[in-house]
Amino acid sequence: DSAGEGRHAMERKVDARRHEVTLFAKRIAERLDHARTQGECDDLVLIAPPEFLGMLRQGLSVPTAKMVSKTIDKNLVQKDEADIRSYLFP
Repeated sequence: DSAGEGRHAMERKVDARRHEVTLFAKRIAERLDHARTQGECDDLVLIAPPEFLGMLRQGLSVPTAKMVSKTIDKNLVQKDEADIRSYLFP
């Protein structure tokens, strides 16, 4: 119904995808919190696309968020190691 206010099939796919991305961000945040409590890290640098980075930040506990020394809001998935290092150590 293009004239009505009903939801469409495409919207459900987008909502489902966003839900999965949100759950993934939460799992990463939980893993980082676990690493902190186990003494596996003492400093964090977060690199992710802007929207995902926001989701990730929301999922971090306060003590883990305090360990974040730097954030880079870029999608570097397709970059090689040298390119990624250039963002970490300019």
